[in-house]
Amino acid sequence: MMNLDKDGCELWDGVISQKTISTIKADIEQLDQDIPRYGVRSVEKLLPSIHNLTQSKLLLGKASSILGQPATLIRATLFDKSTDENWFVPWHQDRTVPLSHKFEKDDWTNWTEKRGTIYAEAPGPVLQKMITFRIHLDDAFPENGCLKFIPASHKSKLTTKQQKKLTSGKYHNCRRNAGDAFIMRPLLLHSSNKSSSKAPRKVIHIEYTSYKLDHGINWG
Repeated sequence: MMNLDKDGCELWDGVISQKTISTIKADIEQLDQDIPRYGVRSVEKLLPSIHNLTQSKLLLGKASSILGQPATLIRATLFDKSTDENWFVPWHQDRTVPLSHKFEKDDWTNWTEKRGTIYAEAPGPVLQKMITFRIHLDDAFPENGCLKFIPASHKSKLTTKQQKKLTSGKYHNCRRNAGDAFIMRPLLLHSSNKSSSKAPRKVIHIEYTSYKLDHGINWG
């Protein structure tokens, strides 16, 4: 059994029903075919069913309980891995966040812009006030490219050398059933392989925070 404080992650079973899954999948089918499925960012702004999920009392309440303060949504991202859209993700920590605009603070670094959205690497104390829920719309297992992770790798930003050392050892596969969630701290070291299965692997990656941005700045 994983512990969020000790391991940086925990399992949460049966979070959403099959009816909710079917509604979300029907919404996904309506997405513009030109939108790449390897990462549909801010998908809550595109699909009402995912917006409703991110704002549900269930998820907001859970996030607020974990963070110890009222939680705010940063963004939701859809990862739709299949035989048609298949990719490998190297080992990494989630350090970047979307923001409404750039500002001058020394501890916010590596500013970039992608598809009209500003991103920056957040300072460690900000990342510690974040929590991520990965909601599985399909069963996830190693053959269809489920998440891999290193327990207890979440306590600080890791150098490339530190990451290489940790990933040379044992890792865990995040096997989940449709409707289950995987709760993780953003600095948990994780990756995923390409799928070698015909089984789809849809996941909604939802990030919440209790951190309050300065006046006039919003999450992107």
